[in-house]
Amino acid sequence: MPPATDTAVAPPEQGLEDGLVTSVFNQFATVLVDGEERQATIAGRLRHARPVVGDRVELRETPDGSLRIESVRERHGTLIRTGFRGREQVVAANVDLLVIVASVTDPPLRPRLIDRYLVAAWRGGIEPALALTKTDLPHEQADVEQVRALMQRLGHAVIDVSVPLGEGVERVRDLIGSRTAVLAGHSGVGKTTLSNAITGRTDATREVNAVVGRGRHTTTLARWIPLEGGGAVIDTAGIRSYGIAGIDPEKLQEAFPEILEAAADCRYHDCLHEEGDEGCAVPGRVSEERLASYRTLLAELREDAA
Repeated sequence: MPPATDTAVAPPEQGLEDGLVTSVFNQFATVLVDGEERQATIAGRLRHARPVVGDRVELRETPDGSLRIESVRERHGTLIRTGFRGREQVVAANVDLLVIVASVTDPPLRPRLIDRYLVAAWRGGIEPALALTKTDLPHEQADVEQVRALMQRLGHAVIDVSVPLGEGVERVRDLIGSRTAVLAGHSGVGKTTLSNAITGRTDATREVNAVVGRGRHTTTLARWIPLEGGGAVIDTAGIRSYGIAGIDPEKLQEAFPEILEAAADCRYHDCLHEEGDEGCAVPGRVSEERLASYRTLLAELREDAA
């Protein structure tokens, strides 16, 4: 006899309701139902396939009047990272746009982290864009222009943002439009500040740690925030690294369009463009920094797969 499930105790006359997950904490979630945010528990059988922010879910009202999430509808646009002990963690679902938030200084610009987010966007089928924050502060312009040029060559939007000066916020809002956008980036780059400026919320922000030069985690949980006039923002926790385990190493080059294009001229069709590969056509045709970034991620994926 199969074990009893949570759904077996629900009265059959009580139908399922549709909801949208706006935040998750342990076995509880805040869900938007008919325009109202309500608290819901997560059915025990979903503990290995937990709903995440942005999910469309089916809910059931229990006899005591509370809500329980019974199932998660099919997803699109998933932002995935490697979490604790190498486990894949879905950060947000049903996302149309990934706004990579990167400060030009304090903390410094990190092109390799931007590359990781570009890989994550490719993996999840999400359009990427870059918001360069703190542009009103002194910074190395040459480094910024190198990143800007790369993103523009790849066809991605780049927006300079200075919230104190009121610059760039409306451009980011216009880029989002009626879509759902997730804001993601290194700790301390100003994601929550930008989110507040876009949404009109006033969540607490904290200054960057002056001793270690790293941002404090302002946002500890991802949260879905509706925008006036349509669209939504998902603000995520600041991170210091972004794992991409779970990707087939042989497919990684597909996340680097300029490498994939140059690879058409490689002598061997299964060339992975590692240093010393015979007949590889990629070196010299893409930036050394991007090729080095690709090779670092390739080695990481192979190590994870070993």
